[in-house]
Amino acid sequence: MLKLLSIVGDTLYLDTIDIGKARQGLKSESHVAMTFESNYHSYGFNWPYFSYATQQQKVLIMNAFNPNFIQRYALP
Repeated sequence: MLKLLSIVGDTLYLDTIDIGKARQGLKSESHVAMTFESNYHSYGFNWPYFSYATQQQKVLIMNAFNPNFIQRYALP
């Protein structure tokens, strides 16, 4: 699995791609999921961490070495 995080304008995109299916020629099935967030206030990047704060008072922290675990904190 490959997870790709990209920023386009004011929108964050997190795409999940199955590399095994893509190598087999199953391009339509290789794109597993896409999540996007367009209501964020700020973001920060310090390898291997990426974090952003949303307008709903949540802070999300992702680690490149553990992509299946996303920490989410609600701000008071």
